[in-house]
Amino acid sequence: MSSHWQQWVDRNAKPKNTFVAPSVRLPPTRWQKPGPMNREQWIHFYKWAKKNARPPPAHRAELAQRQMQAPTQIQQPKLSPFDPYSPLIYMYIASEMHANRQKEKSLQQHFETLSQPKHKRKKYVKPPKREYPYRPQLCNRPPPRPERGRPVAKPKVPCCFQHENLRLDFWSKIDYKISPNALRAKASKKVVELAKPRTYPPKPHCPLPAKPEEPVPKRTKMSARQWREHRIRLNSLSLPNPRVLEELSNRLTGSKQIQFIFVIV
Repeated sequence: MSSHWQQWVDRNAKPKNTFVAPSVRLPPTRWQKPGPMNREQWIHFYKWAKKNARPPPAHRAELAQRQMQAPTQIQQPKLSPFDPYSPLIYMYIASEMHANRQKEKSLQQHFETLSQPKHKRKKYVKPPKREYPYRPQLCNRPPPRPERGRPVAKPKVPCCFQHENLRLDFWSKIDYKISPNALRAKASKKVVELAKPRTYPPKPHCPLPAKPEEPVPKRTKMSARQWREHRIRLNSLSLPNPRVLEELSNRLTGSKQIQFIFVIV
């Protein structure tokens, strides 16, 4: 008993082995390679998917289900040694090939319908360029329209002149047609102001005072005595006129005398 107990203790008293074997990363398959596939890989994948990714036909699935449900039958020996294959097998193979062709044809038609856009539209035709793409509409004015006969065609100028006088004569006699609207137009005050050349320095907003003929004497700080005399002068100037004071005093004395006479009476 003690030996069995000792064996159990020796076996279970040891610490657990924490070492974990590193996981080996399997190499990627043909379709798990990093990065996008090139054209050849896509063609190979399409051929593989066309062959293996499609579900089995309906009749094949039904046959497989019937074979699974039906009990296994013992194959009987062929009756005729001269006819090893029955004609029904050839008929079945022909019907199978015809069904596969029809299936591929229907799938191809389905792919063509899916590859077409859902909402078809006609080819985009760029509209013709407008003569005047920007026509500002001013309030209470007719919309601007291009004048008839304008823009005027450029004058035909010879490539060269045999003499300088001929060139001057040509440019002096050439006729530049002026727009009738320009002849009847009346420039506003602001347009005339903008048409004039810019002057420097610019026109000031407020008029500047004229410069004095004689230089103004430099101001100095008043002394204490000058400030005291200046305050006396301001007090005397702030008083009213003595003549007005005398008239006011005379009016007041006259009104008091009249009131005293009424009281005595």
